Amino acid sequence: MQSVLAALLANRGPKIVAPSTGPKAVPTAILKPGWYNYIVAETVDEALPGIYEWRIDGVGTYIGKYTSIRRPKVEYSNNVLKILNGWPYRPQKPDSFRRIHRELVAAHREGRGITLTILENVEPSLLTKRERELIAERGTLNGQTTAH
Repeated sequence: MQSVLAALLANRGPKIVAPSTGPKAVPTAILKPGWYNYIVAETVDEALPGIYEWRIDGVGTYIGKYTSIRRPKVEYSNNVLKILNGWPYRPQKPDSFRRIHRELVAAHREGRGITLTILENVEPSLLTKRERELIAERGTLNGQTTAH
């Protein structure tokens, strides 16, 4: 089963780990490379902590912080795949997907434009403060609830 999963995901980019074994372990949905646009601001060093923004055309924006660039680039794709395949968020919290995960899935299904922008680098001690400032300015999707 692992070889089937590996083959399906080989061309997708970031790899996911299927939850347990059994019929749900083989994905029925995959994300093609380029399912979202990726932009890095000119002054950003991806190796340093920073702030990112998910923008969904016609829906809104989500602001987040990272200490590892893996979080915005890989973890969100993994969570979108989990929803598309009917997999749980986490074994102990199967339905705890956040609003942004559900909005990304809806946008993907509807063919809306999705852009991940790495906005700026921030000193680690100031990450939370800067994230909150940008959420207040433009983080329209930084809530927990959604109709999806």
